[in-house]
Amino acid sequence: MVPSHNSWAKLGEALCIAGAAAILLGSGPSSGSVRAGLLLGVAGILCTWSTARHLPGIGIALALVAWTLGSIAWLHANVPTAEVSSPLILLIPCAVYIGIIAWRSLVAGLWLDRTALLMLVATLGLMAVQLAVGWNRDDGTRWHVDPAGQRWGKATGCFHNHIEAGLLLSSLSFLALTPRGRGAVGRIGSWILPVLGFVGVVFTSSRTTFAAFGAGVFTFYGIRSWRTFGIICVLLASLLGVHYVHQRITRPEVITNSLKFQDGRWPLWTTELDMIRQAPWFGAGGAKQFKAISKEQFPVSCPGQNPEFPEGIPNAHNAFLGYASYFGVPALGLWLIWLGVLAVALVRRLALDRENAYAGLALLATFLVGGMGDMLPISLGATAATYLLLGSCLARRDQPPSTLR
Repeated sequence: MVPSHNSWAKLGEALCIAGAAAILLGSGPSSGSVRAGLLLGVAGILCTWSTARHLPGIGIALALVAWTLGSIAWLHANVPTAEVSSPLILLIPCAVYIGIIAWRSLVAGLWLDRTALLMLVATLGLMAVQLAVGWNRDDGTRWHVDPAGQRWGKATGCFHNHIEAGLLLSSLSFLALTPRGRGAVGRIGSWILPVLGFVGVVFTSSRTTFAAFGAGVFTFYGIRSWRTFGIICVLLASLLGVHYVHQRITRPEVITNSLKFQDGRWPLWTTELDMIRQAPWFGAGGAKQFKAISKEQFPVSCPGQNPEFPEGIPNAHNAFLGYASYFGVPALGLWLIWLGVLAVALVRRLALDRENAYAGLALLATFLVGGMGDMLPISLGATAATYLLLGSCLARRDQPPSTLR
């Protein structure tokens, strides 16, 4: 992408850089900072529209935003008393293009990378403190970590939940291995930080996060050669075996229920499928109304079962069912097509910038697999930051990474 030199383009780039910094710094601790960053970045995209309109998939992303806004408008028109979700959440796909525009500046991109990787260290530090302070604590606060119970090791740091924390830690781990990541922290740091990221993933104690991180590692390394493919398969199989044995010893009912399709998520997914059948076009109209409707739907879809969430399912616990049940089947289709277009763009970049293209594909794999267990697409902080980093992998490099050091 060739940057324009007119004043609007420069203003737009500055707004995207400021927006990217706000999203990265607020991705865990401050949703307000992320919202402000999205607004600044979208304003930057509009200022650079003559260039931005040629970015891969931007038309589909805008169609997705329009459809989801239409879903909320439909809800408001038909159920005026419904609690409507914040429309700003729907701007999250724009973070990809904010990232592309922000990272095309070599100097700003270098500092944004350093800011992002600092987030990895800070998040891991908060997780470690949480585990230390909350060990055997039984007051029910977010610092509670019961080594013998359901919350063993589920550290969240400054994030809403452990899956979101694991998603961003995984994404930052792959960013550290790219040429620009090495330019930001040096060769030694580019290997230490992914190890720290993996430690953070372990701290989350989430099966979904383990699977997502494994999918990212497999994509980043495994598709390069048959030899690497085999090594990664053996390593992942070994990790899966260790996890299986650990669960068999400590919580055998989890494995048994999962194999029988009686895990706690199955009743939730059954309820969501019925919700999709009842409102296939516009869905529930957002997360808040989804929770209200699921409270009424669960006893009908799962008669005789005690609901895990008596006040309604707080989120869909699956990105694919979530998009369809929140905003309708067309929204799910647009989202999948959009991600497919981004994947194709990354594959085409393999010849130009191999490592960053692989990192982008790894982020996509991590995000999609992580979405099997959580409604990540509207998890404001972690998803906006992940999309932002995906945009950085799509940004064209005008100079070799050695100039960044």
